[in-house]
Amino acid sequence: MEPDKNIDGVVLKTQHETFVDDPKSLDDVDSNELTSLLADGTKKLDNLHIFHSISILYNCLNNLIKLQQDERLLFEFRKKYFEKLNLQDVFNEVFEEKSDSSNSESLNTSESSPPSSPPLKLTKFSNFNDLGQKYTKETTPDSLDNRPIDTDIPDSDDAVTSDIQSFIPIDKLLKESTLEPVQYPITSPCIDRLRKEIQQSRKIRYFSKHNHLQRVFNLLKPPSLTLEQYLIRIKTYSTSISVPVYIHAAYLIFKLCIFFDLVKLTELNVYRYVLSSIRCSTKILEDVYQKQKSFAIVGGVSRTELLRIEVGFLYMCNFNIIVGENMLNNFLKNEIPDLDRFVQSMK
Repeated sequence: MEPDKNIDGVVLKTQHETFVDDPKSLDDVDSNELTSLLADGTKKLDNLHIFHSISILYNCLNNLIKLQQDERLLFEFRKKYFEKLNLQDVFNEVFEEKSDSSNSESLNTSESSPPSSPPLKLTKFSNFNDLGQKYTKETTPDSLDNRPIDTDIPDSDDAVTSDIQSFIPIDKLLKESTLEPVQYPITSPCIDRLRKEIQQSRKIRYFSKHNHLQRVFNLLKPPSLTLEQYLIRIKTYSTSISVPVYIHAAYLIFKLCIFFDLVKLTELNVYRYVLSSIRCSTKILEDVYQKQKSFAIVGGVSRTELLRIEVGFLYMCNFNIIVGENMLNNFLKNEIPDLDRFVQSMK
C-alpha cells in the first residue's frame, strides 16, 4: 500500500500523557521513564506528583554521591557542563585556584576542628497525633524563643531614629518605581548572575569557618533508616511540603555540589543536607508549614541542631535561595537528565 501523499508535511501533536494513574508509592515511579519524560519536556513542575518529586530528589542525591567519589569523573562532568553554559573561563579560574591551594586546604582540615554531630534520633510514630503539633504559620523559628537576652542592644533613641531614616519615603518610591518588565529577573535563568554566584562562592570556600560549617552536617554513624526511607518519613509526617519544595531542595544541593564545589555529599552528611535544604525551601516557598519543634522531631534532630544546620546551609548558599519556576523547569529538563546519563555511563 502506497503512503498517502496528502498527509505529507502534517505536523504531529507533541507527546503528552493521557489517563496516567498517579503513583501510590515511591516504588510505582520508574526513574528511567521519569528522566526521559523530563528531558523531552513532557513532565514539568506543574504536573509532577509528590512521589515524582521525591524520586527526583532521591536520584539526584544518589547520583551526586556516586559522582563525587571519583575526582576524575567529577572534573570531567563539571568541565562538560561549564562548557555547555559557555563558562569555560570561570571553570578554568575556579579549578586552577583549587589545584593551587589544595596543599594549604589539606593542612587546614588537619587542624583541630569541632567533632561530628551525634546520630539522628528517629522517634517511632504510630500516627500524626504523636507529634503533638499542628501545622501552623510561624514568623520565627521556635528555637529562638529561648535565646538569651542581648544586653548589647542600645536603648537610646539614636538607634531607632537611624532605622527610621533608612526607609525610602513612599512618595519618592512611587516616582522612581516602574512597571516595565526587568530584563533579567531574579527568578529566571541568567548566565551572568550564575557567573557572579560562582565567583562569590570562592570567598566562602576559603572562609576560615567553612570547615566548621561543613562539620555540622556530618554524623558519627549512618542512621537506621536508608535515605529513601528518610525521605518517605519526611513526606509522611510533613504533609505540608509541596512538590516545588523537593525540586527546589534538589536544585540548591546540586548547585552547591557542582557549580560552587562547596559540598561533597557522603552517606554521613546527606541526611542533614536534605533536612536543611527542605526546611529552607519550605520557608521560602510556603505560607504555612510545621513548627520548628515538630519538624525537628520528624528529622531526628533537636531544635538547636535544626537551627544550626539551617544557618550553615544558608551561609553556603550565600543566603541566595530564591529560585523561579523557569529555573526549576530548566533544571528538570537539562541538569537532572544530564547528571543521570553521565552517572549511568560510569558503570
